[in-house]
This record gives sequence, structure tokens and C-alpha cells, in this order.
Amino acid sequence: MAPLAAGNEVMRRCWPSSSPAAYDPDDEDFDFTSRILEWRISEFSRSVIGRIEWRPIAERRRRNYRRLAERLEGLSACRVIRPDVSDFTCPLVLPLEVHNSERVSVALDRRRINSAVWWNERHPAVDWDQFPDAAGLKDRVLALPVHQDMSDAQVDYVETELRRILTS
Repeated sequence: MAPLAAGNEVMRRCWPSSSPAAYDPDDEDFDFTSRILEWRISEFSRSVIGRIEWRPIAERRRRNYRRLAERLEGLSACRVIRPDVSDFTCPLVLPLEVHNSERVSVALDRRRINSAVWWNERHPAVDWDQFPDAAGLKDRVLALPVHQDMSDAQVDYVETELRRILTS
């Protein structure tokens, strides 16, 4: 991953942040430059994507998702938001509702489990007081990894460590 990170740094230095070539979809200022709609995928990326076998990736992600969801079943300190996924789904993460997602995420990170507190950013144009359910989920949803490179033992480790955190 080091060459990719270095490449991203080169891109940031070559184009100022206001340039659409440096658009960051995760930027917290929610700024969107419509000029990026004209962008196309690079030939290199197209060639890489054309060589990937997607079916085994999706199958492994579903398997990991289902395994983790099943192992978390019955744990009262959390709720798997969607306990199962269809055979036509390729999940990126398992969304989990916990009381304090920030605290749990930090504790997981200390155990070398890369969780993410997603959906917590609030667009400034939305009056979040009008949407208390959505605002509450933004405070409580944690994304757990289920990617295709995880072994059964790694999925089990995520469950074991999460259980320790939530019951301590």
C-alpha cells in the first residue's frame, strides 16, 4: 500500500485542494465540484478491474458478514442493523449499533481492528433536530470489517474482542 499512499501524496502536491483533480469525497466540508462528473476511469484502472474475479470476493464478504452477525447474535450491548444479507450483496462492512460508537471504535483500534465510525458527519444544511432517529444512528453506528481478506479466525477475533469491550 505504500506506493499508493505515496502516489496520493504526489497528487495532493501537484494540484491544489481547490482543483477538481484533488476532489476528496470524504471531505467534511461537503463541497462538491460538478466538474468531476466529466472524469473517466483511467486505462490502467480499467485493465485492473477487468482482471478481477468478483464472484469469490463477494462470496467471501457475505460469508464473513454472516459469520460475524451470527456470532454477535444475542449480545445485548449491540444490535446488528441488518442480521443477514442477500446472495446478491457484496457488503463492505457490517453495520453495528452500539451505545458509544466512538469509544468502541477507539478500543477496537487498540486491538488492531480497523473499525470505522461512519455516517457520523452532519451536513450543515440539514436541521438534525427534525430527524432525531437519523441523528441518533449517526452517533451509534459502527462499521466492522468483513472484507474478503479476513480469515475465519480474524472474524472470530473481531467478535471476541468486541464482546470483551462491550461487557467490560
